[in-house]
Amino acid sequence: MKIYHNQLANSLTQPLPTVWLICGDEPWQKNDAIKQVQFAAQQQGFAERLTFTADDKFNWQELLDEYMAMSLFASQRIIEIELLNKVSDAGGKALLTLVEQLHQDVVLIFHGAKLDAATTNKKWFKSLSAQGVYLPVYDLDAKALKQWLNRQARHYQL
Repeated sequence: MKIYHNQLANSLTQPLPTVWLICGDEPWQKNDAIKQVQFAAQQQGFAERLTFTADDKFNWQELLDEYMAMSLFASQRIIEIELLNKVSDAGGKALLTLVEQLHQDVVLIFHGAKLDAATTNKKWFKSLSAQGVYLPVYDLDAKALKQWLNRQARHYQL
């Protein structure tokens, strides 16, 4: 399912999807979206948080192993994966394997730079976004800036 930043708060009032893809180049909205998802997960009992940084040397098997491992401290976990580069073919295969093993005890948050059309057409991306939420973060243009500022002011009661 694809949503936008202004729809996120309403989406978080529903049962939390297990997969989140938050991608874009506007840092405030992207970081805000990640924090909102983390907070919602914590409110629903996801107490442990693990982070990975997927660069060009990332071992995707580590992510699969950690996903399937039982936690000693919390039964529900958040696993956050920052995508620094495009996902390699090996990464794509690992993510397809991951999709087949999804369960409700782990929330996956993938985040990174804006995705190009070729990436959003990859099988791993389509599989993950079909199981969860894709939130593209766009730069605010002059027309949308006023609405965004008004929403933020109301939210923070300014």
